[in-house]
Amino acid sequence: VRWDDTPLGNGPIGRAIREGKPQIVRDVARAPQFLPWRKHALERGYLSDTAIPIREGNTVIGALAVYAGTHDAFNREAIDELVAFVLQASLALQRVREYRQLSFSEERFRRLFDQIPAACFTYDLDGNIRHWNQHCRRLFGYSREEGQPECPAAGACPKGAETIFIVDDEPEIREMG
Repeated sequence: VRWDDTPLGNGPIGRAIREGKPQIVRDVARAPQFLPWRKHALERGYLSDTAIPIREGNTVIGALAVYAGTHDAFNREAIDELVAFVLQASLALQRVREYRQLSFSEERFRRLFDQIPAACFTYDLDGNIRHWNQHCRRLFGYSREEGQPECPAAGACPKGAETIFIVDDEPEIREMG
Protein backbone atom coordinates (compact mmCIF):
# COMPACT_ATOMS: atom_id res chain seq x y z
CA VAL A 1 0.00 0.00 0.00
CA ARG A 2 1.27 3.42 -0.91
CA TRP A 3 -0.01 6.84 0.10
CA ASP A 4 2.22 9.11 -1.96
CA ASP A 5 0.72 11.29 -4.71
CA THR A 6 1.21 8.74 -7.52
CA PRO A 7 -1.34 6.52 -9.31
CA LEU A 8 -0.62 3.67 -6.84
CA GLY A 9 -0.89 6.06 -3.90
CA ASN A 10 -4.21 7.59 -5.01
CA GLY A 11 -6.43 4.61 -4.32
CA PRO A 12 -8.89 4.72 -1.42
CA ILE A 13 -6.38 3.46 1.16
CA GLY A 14 -3.62 5.84 0.10
CA ARG A 15 -5.96 8.83 0.03
CA ALA A 16 -7.53 7.90 3.40
CA ILE A 17 -4.06 7.83 4.96
CA ARG A 18 -2.85 10.97 3.21
CA GLU A 19 -6.01 13.06 3.65
CA GLY A 20 -7.21 11.61 6.97
CA LYS A 21 -10.80 11.23 5.73
CA PRO A 22 -12.90 8.19 4.76
CA GLN A 23 -12.76 7.34 1.06
CA ILE A 24 -15.57 5.60 -0.81
CA VAL A 25 -15.49 3.87 -4.18
CA ARG A 26 -19.12 3.30 -5.10
CA ASP A 27 -18.37 1.39 -8.33
CA VAL A 28 -14.97 -0.29 -8.66
CA ALA A 29 -15.53 -0.88 -12.41
CA ARG A 30 -15.93 2.85 -13.16
CA ALA A 31 -13.82 4.71 -10.57
CA PRO A 32 -10.71 6.11 -12.27
CA GLN A 33 -8.68 6.12 -9.03
CA PHE A 34 -9.25 2.35 -8.74
CA LEU A 35 -7.78 1.50 -12.14
CA PRO A 36 -4.51 -0.09 -10.85
CA TRP A 37 -6.47 -2.65 -8.80
CA ARG A 38 -9.66 -2.96 -10.88
CA LYS A 39 -8.93 -6.28 -12.60
CA HIS A 40 -7.99 -8.09 -9.37
CA ALA A 41 -10.88 -6.57 -7.43
CA LEU A 42 -13.46 -7.58 -10.04
CA GLU A 43 -11.99 -11.09 -10.23
CA ARG A 44 -12.65 -11.40 -6.49
CA GLY A 45 -16.17 -10.01 -6.77
CA TYR A 46 -15.45 -6.63 -5.19
CA LEU A 47 -17.80 -4.02 -6.61
CA SER A 48 -17.41 -1.20 -4.07
CA ASP A 49 -14.87 -0.27 -1.46
CA THR A 50 -14.20 2.10 1.38
CA ALA A 51 -11.11 3.01 3.39
CA ILE A 52 -11.29 4.54 6.85
CA PRO A 53 -8.19 6.22 8.35
CA ILE A 54 -6.83 4.79 11.60
CA ARG A 55 -5.45 7.42 13.96
CA GLU A 56 -3.19 7.53 16.94
CA GLY A 57 -3.97 10.89 18.48
CA ASN A 58 -3.93 13.35 15.58
CA THR A 59 -1.67 11.20 13.40
CA VAL A 60 -3.03 8.81 10.78
CA ILE A 61 -1.15 5.51 11.17
CA GLY A 62 -3.01 3.37 8.65
CA ALA A 63 -6.41 2.60 7.18
CA LEU A 64 -9.09 -0.07 7.34
CA ALA A 65 -10.20 -1.19 3.89
CA VAL A 66 -13.59 -2.84 3.48
CA TYR A 67 -14.77 -4.35 0.19
CA ALA A 68 -18.32 -5.27 -0.81
CA GLY A 69 -19.85 -7.46 -3.47
CA THR A 70 -22.50 -4.86 -4.36
CA HIS A 71 -22.31 -1.42 -5.93
CA ASP A 72 -22.73 1.59 -3.66
CA ALA A 73 -22.61 -0.57 -0.52
CA PHE A 74 -21.37 2.15 1.83
CA ASN A 75 -24.00 4.71 2.78
CA ARG A 76 -23.54 7.39 5.47
CA GLU A 77 -24.74 5.04 8.24
CA ALA A 78 -22.29 2.29 7.21
CA ILE A 79 -19.42 4.79 7.09
CA ASP A 80 -20.36 6.15 10.53
CA GLU A 81 -20.36 2.61 11.95
CA LEU A 82 -16.98 1.85 10.40
CA VAL A 83 -15.56 5.14 11.71
CA ALA A 84 -16.80 4.22 15.22
CA PHE A 85 -15.29 0.74 14.88
CA VAL A 86 -11.94 2.19 13.75
CA LEU A 87 -11.98 4.65 16.67
CA GLN A 88 -12.43 1.75 19.11
CA ALA A 89 -9.66 -0.20 17.35
CA SER A 90 -7.38 2.86 17.55
CA LEU A 91 -8.02 3.18 21.28
CA ALA A 92 -7.33 -0.53 21.75
CA LEU A 93 -4.05 -0.23 19.82
CA GLN A 94 -3.07 2.75 21.95
CA ARG A 95 -3.82 0.82 25.17
CA VAL A 96 -1.75 -2.14 23.93
CA ARG A 97 1.15 0.18 23.17
CA GLU A 98 0.85 1.83 26.60
CA TYR A 99 0.65 -1.58 28.31
CA ARG A 100 3.79 -2.74 26.50
CA GLN A 101 5.63 0.42 27.57
CA LEU A 102 4.50 -0.07 31.18
CA SER A 103 5.51 -3.75 31.10
CA PHE A 104 8.93 -2.82 29.71
CA SER A 105 9.36 -0.18 32.43
CA GLU A 106 8.31 -2.62 35.17
CA GLU A 107 10.71 -5.26 33.87
CA ARG A 108 13.58 -2.75 33.87
CA PHE A 109 12.70 -1.79 37.46
CA ARG A 110 12.56 -5.47 38.51
CA ARG A 111 16.00 -6.13 37.00
CA LEU A 112 17.42 -3.01 38.68
CA PHE A 113 15.82 -3.94 42.01
CA ASP A 114 17.16 -7.50 41.80
CA GLN A 115 20.69 -6.46 40.84
CA ILE A 116 21.16 -3.48 43.18
CA PRO A 117 24.18 -4.17 45.45
CA ALA A 118 22.17 -3.75 48.64
CA ALA A 119 19.67 -6.09 50.29
CA CYS A 120 16.22 -4.75 49.42
CA PHE A 121 12.75 -6.09 49.93
CA THR A 122 9.22 -4.79 50.07
CA TYR A 123 6.44 -6.12 52.22
CA ASP A 124 2.80 -5.46 52.89
CA LEU A 125 1.31 -4.05 56.08
CA ASP A 126 0.99 -7.57 57.55
CA GLY A 127 4.75 -8.10 57.27
CA ASN A 128 4.55 -10.49 54.29
CA ILE A 129 7.42 -10.00 51.90
CA ARG A 130 6.16 -9.02 48.46
CA HIS A 131 9.51 -8.71 46.63
CA TRP A 132 13.11 -9.25 47.63
CA ASN A 133 16.29 -8.96 45.68
CA GLN A 134 19.24 -11.25 45.10
CA HIS A 135 21.47 -9.62 47.74
CA CYS A 136 18.73 -9.91 50.36
CA ARG A 137 18.20 -13.61 49.61
CA ARG A 138 21.94 -14.26 49.90
CA LEU A 139 22.18 -12.28 53.14
CA PHE A 140 19.35 -14.24 54.78
CA GLY A 141 20.25 -17.58 53.19
CA TYR A 142 17.26 -18.17 50.91
CA SER A 143 17.20 -19.23 47.29
CA ARG A 144 14.74 -17.78 44.78
CA GLU A 145 12.96 -21.17 44.69
CA GLU A 146 12.31 -21.16 48.45
CA GLY A 147 9.73 -18.43 48.05
CA GLN A 148 9.08 -15.45 50.23
CA PRO A 149 9.73 -16.06 53.96
CA GLU A 150 8.41 -14.06 56.87
CA CYS A 151 10.03 -10.67 57.26
CA PRO A 152 13.73 -11.51 57.92
CA ALA A 153 14.23 -8.33 59.94
CA ALA A 154 11.03 -8.93 61.91
CA GLY A 155 11.91 -6.49 64.66
CA ALA A 156 12.60 -3.82 62.06
CA CYS A 157 9.29 -4.19 60.17
CA PRO A 158 7.03 -1.55 61.72
CA LYS A 159 3.49 -1.15 60.43
CA GLY A 160 3.28 1.48 57.71
CA ALA A 161 6.85 1.19 56.43
CA GLU A 162 6.85 -0.05 52.88
CA THR A 163 10.47 -0.91 52.15
CA ILE A 164 13.53 -1.82 54.17
CA PHE A 165 16.97 -1.33 52.71
CA ILE A 166 19.77 -3.28 54.33
CA VAL A 167 23.15 -1.77 53.65
CA ASP A 168 26.27 -3.24 55.21
CA ASP A 169 24.01 -5.72 57.04
CA GLU A 170 22.20 -2.89 58.92
CA PRO A 171 18.43 -2.41 58.34
CA GLU A 172 17.38 1.07 57.32
CA ILE A 173 13.64 1.76 57.02
CA ARG A 174 12.55 4.12 54.25
CA GLU A 175 8.94 4.99 53.68
CA MET A 176 8.09 5.17 50.03
CA GLY A 177 5.75 7.74 48.63
